[in-house]
Amino acid sequence: MNETNNKRAILIIEDDVPLARSISNLLKTQEIYDPYIAENGSIGIQKTFELIPDLILCDIGMCDIDGYQVFKILKESSITSMIPFIFLTGKSELDEIRLGLQLGADDYIVKPFQNDELLISIKTRLAKYDQFVNLSKQNFQALVNISPNAIFILNERGFIEINPGFSEILGYSRNEIEGKMLSDIVTEADRSRITNELTKCFKGIEGAVTTNAKILKKNNDVIDVGIFLQKGTTIKGKPNIIGVMKEKTQAISSSGAALNEEEVRNELYKIAEYISENQNDVSAELVNQLKAVYHSYSQASRQGDQNQIGLSKREKEVLLLSCEGLPIKQIADQLFISDRTVEKHRANLMVKTGSRNIVEVIIYAIKNNIIEI
Repeated sequence: MNETNNKRAILIIEDDVPLARSISNLLKTQEIYDPYIAENGSIGIQKTFELIPDLILCDIGMCDIDGYQVFKILKESSITSMIPFIFLTGKSELDEIRLGLQLGADDYIVKPFQNDELLISIKTRLAKYDQFVNLSKQNFQALVNISPNAIFILNERGFIEINPGFSEILGYSRNEIEGKMLSDIVTEADRSRITNELTKCFKGIEGAVTTNAKILKKNNDVIDVGIFLQKGTTIKGKPNIIGVMKEKTQAISSSGAALNEEEVRNELYKIAEYISENQNDVSAELVNQLKAVYHSYSQASRQGDQNQIGLSKREKEVLLLSCEGLPIKQIADQLFISDRTVEKHRANLMVKTGSRNIVEVIIYAIKNNIIEI
């Protein structure tokens, strides 16, 4: 969804430009869609990772990368695998339709089609997707409701979700806390530090943060808390932070022992699984498919400066291992550095390449022949 106008973003991957524009104009008349056009499969893949659209319309019979290849690549990535996908084709053979549906496409529309047919399909697929998102929210809510800890989700505008434990410990209802930042409820002495740590987490400089602070309860009492923050992204790719807060004086586990950091971290990671896309890791299979798609770009740039963006030796090593499908933990072990250091290098790679996630970094590296993979 486009955050500036609340319209649903629809990506049209179609090499028949007049048809793509016709579909785009049709969607604009509905006033609830924000259409984007990609003129071939490779551009479509890249735009998908840039936009994270609400739905994709994709032609099958394109010249460079056909629709089936586009679909397989996007389904390989956890960032894009859940986006509703509708095939457009000029073929009406039963085998073609069956193949598309067997791959896992949400619908299959034969050209030429009626406008109403396309609009109904889009509306239906988005409704099913919304049901899935709502179910995920219910699963999240069920998990956090039973926790005695203060659990919350923040975006860059403030708190968007809290659990009953948060209200119990701090006294705020959801309506009272919504839109406030974590820095708004800490004491003045801690405010600058907490703001800085949140900024690092949002930007991906720190994937996880462990800190302490004095928090102002609703009744203005001050309590000491331990705070654990984990960067995550919702299913729509919007940056969020998931947090667990524990009052130090109440830090008692079910066994009667002091609740240690590892226990709270484990709870935080369980929560993060429900609302994050696990976008930090990229499978080797996905990298191989991206290499095949962008091979021609790499060949064209092979004579250029392979390090024009100024990557350090360590950044190149992290990028290469990421391209091999290694998760952060294995990269850290192989390079004899910490997980946090790997996260910092990957954050630097995103900044230097102008990318929003590690898949975009890999596409950039392949297209510009940054490393040999």
